[in-house]
Formats: sequence, C-alpha cells, structure tokens
Amino acid sequence: MSIPDEKRIEAQEKIDALHRANVLGQLIQTEGWKLIFGLQEAAVEKSRVALRGVNTADVPATIDAVQRWQIAENLLAFQVDYINRTLADAEAIQGSVTLDDALLMEQLRNDKSGTGDPGRPDPTGH
Repeated sequence: MSIPDEKRIEAQEKIDALHRANVLGQLIQTEGWKLIFGLQEAAVEKSRVALRGVNTADVPATIDAVQRWQIAENLLAFQVDYINRTLADAEAIQGSVTLDDALLMEQLRNDKSGTGDPGRPDPTGH
C-alpha cells in the first residue's frame, strides 16, 4: 500500500518546521546571536535617542530620524515575530503528531538520508 502524496508532503512540511525550530533554537543560544541581537537593540535605542534630540524645525532631519527609528524597530520586531512564530509552530506540531505521523516522518527521514535499515521491517506496514 502506497502512502498518498499529500500525506508525504504534509509529513515533510512537519519535518521541515521542526528542523527550522531546532536550528533556530540552537542559533539563538549562541554568543554570536546574542551579540547581534544586543547590537540591534542598541541600534533601536540609539534611534530613539536621536529622534528625541532632533530639531523638529529641520524637516529632512526629522524624517530621516523617524525612518531610521522605524526601520530599526521593524527589523527587531520582524525577527522576534519570526522566532516566536517558528517556535510556536513547532510546539503545535509536536503537540499534535500522531503515532502514524511520527512513523511516516521517520520513514521520510530515513528515505531522504538513506540510513534506513533494509533488514528492519517497515514500522508502518507498507
């Protein structure tokens, strides 16, 4: 009995989401990431300070300061949102994976990596 393509695609998407979350989880714990994130937070604060100190009579300088602050804020917010969304997606997948899903995901991983044990019976019965 063959596994339908949509089931394979769905399982592969779950594998990919879990992999992204795993890699991202490892990345955000590195010193390099913490440094980069800290520098971005500092850039946001620097933009805020510059915005507070701008002479509002100087319209081009005011517009420039507002744009710099918005870009810094948006970049940081985008990254935080991406991290939170990626980790939440993985958590939702982990909480909803059935035994059949897990077996299919393992079969796909083995098929992809070529590490499946040819002598071992297929746990899905296919």
